[in-house]
Amino acid sequence: MTSLHDFLVSCGECGSPNVERHCDFCNTSLCVSCVGKHLSDSTKTHNAVPFLLYKYDKLDYTFVRCPSHIFFRFSNKCERFCKKCNVPVCSYESASRSIHEGHELFLLRRVPPELNEWNVDASYTNVLTNEHELIDKPQITATIDTGFHRLFGVTSFKNEGIWTCGNDENVVLFDLKGKKLQNVKTTSMRRPRDIAVTTSGDLVYSDPNARTVNIVKDGQIQELIVIEEWKPYHICCTPSDDFLVTMIRNDEKQSKVVRYNGKEGTEKQTYQFDGKGKPLYSTDHRGKYICENNNLDVCVSDAGSRAIVVVNKAGKFRFRYTGLVNNPFQPHGIATDSQSRILSVDYSSGFIHIVDVDGRFLRHITNCDLYEPYGLCINSFDELFVADQKGNVKRIKYIE
Repeated sequence: MTSLHDFLVSCGECGSPNVERHCDFCNTSLCVSCVGKHLSDSTKTHNAVPFLLYKYDKLDYTFVRCPSHIFFRFSNKCERFCKKCNVPVCSYESASRSIHEGHELFLLRRVPPELNEWNVDASYTNVLTNEHELIDKPQITATIDTGFHRLFGVTSFKNEGIWTCGNDENVVLFDLKGKKLQNVKTTSMRRPRDIAVTTSGDLVYSDPNARTVNIVKDGQIQELIVIEEWKPYHICCTPSDDFLVTMIRNDEKQSKVVRYNGKEGTEKQTYQFDGKGKPLYSTDHRGKYICENNNLDVCVSDAGSRAIVVVNKAGKFRFRYTGLVNNPFQPHGIATDSQSRILSVDYSSGFIHIVDVDGRFLRHITNCDLYEPYGLCINSFDELFVADQKGNVKRIKYIE
C-alpha cells in the first residue's frame, strides 16, 4: 500500500522518508528516531511539532500529491480523501462522476502522525485546524456513574470509551454511554495509582506497592517495568510508544520523571533537576500526573509544589505555572489538546485551568460542578473527560 510519507519530504538528519515532526526553530523535518538527537542540542530553542500540524497550521491543505497522477506532468495535489476507496484524491478525481460518484469525500485537513498508511478515518478530519477555539460556556454532554466510591484516574480508549480506576483493585472500561465493557484486577490486589493506553490500545497501569508498571495484553497482565529503589506513581503513553513515569524514591527524599521504551521497558531518559541543579519536582506523592505535549514538552502537575512544571524533550526547564495570584492551586489530572493547550484540574477549587503551550493563562472552566476532581483526559476529538470524587466521569465540550 502506498505510504503517506512517499509523498512528503525526508528527515533532515538521516534522510528517512518517515517524517513525523518538524522543528520550527531550525526549519528541519525529522523522523521519530532523530527527534531526540535533534532536541538534545541545548544551544538552540527547538520546537518540534507534528509534521502535518506544521504544514496545516500554515494553511497548506493541498500539499499531498495525488497517487493516481504521481507520474503525470501536472501531478495534481490532493484536497480530499475518499473513505470508500481509501485513497486521497485531487480536485480532478473528486469532480469525476465515473470514479467517485456517490462516495463520501472528506477535506484532507489532518492525518494523525502515528498512521503511516492511507487509513484515514473521517473522524480525524478538522482535528487540528484553527477552527477549534475555546467556548465561553463549556457544556457537560454526558455523565458516567462508574460505581467507584472515589475515582482517581480516567484515560481514553480509542475514542470509543474510557478506562477508569478508583479506590480499589479494579480498572474498568466503559463505553461513551456508560455501559460497562471490561474489568481488570491488579495482580497485587491493591489500587493502581494511574492508568494509560498505548497507541495500539493496550491498558497500562502503575502499581507503587509492587513497584511495577504493568501492561494488559489479551486479558493477561505482564510486568513491563520493575523498579528497585523507586515507586512509580503517574504514567502516560506517548505517540512514539514511550512511557513517561513519575516516581518517588523509597525514602521519599527525591522524585523524578523517567522515559521508558514502551515495547522493551528500558530506560531512555531521566528528568530530575533544572539547569541550576535544583529538583524539578516535589517529593509529595499526592499528585504528579503527567502528559506529553505536541511539541514533545513533558508536563507534570505537581500538587506538592502547587504548580505545573514543564520541561522540553531534552529535559531543559521551560516554565512553571502556579495558578492565579491569591488563589491556592492543587493541580492533579493533566492533558493537552490538539492546539497544544495544557488543561489541568484544580482539586481544591474544582476548576479546570487552561494555559497555552508556553504557560500563559487562557481561562478557567468553572461551571461544570466538579467535586474534588482528580483524573482528566482528552481524546482525539478534543473531548474532555474529568473524574471526580463522587465516582462520576463528566464529558465536557469546551471548544467549538
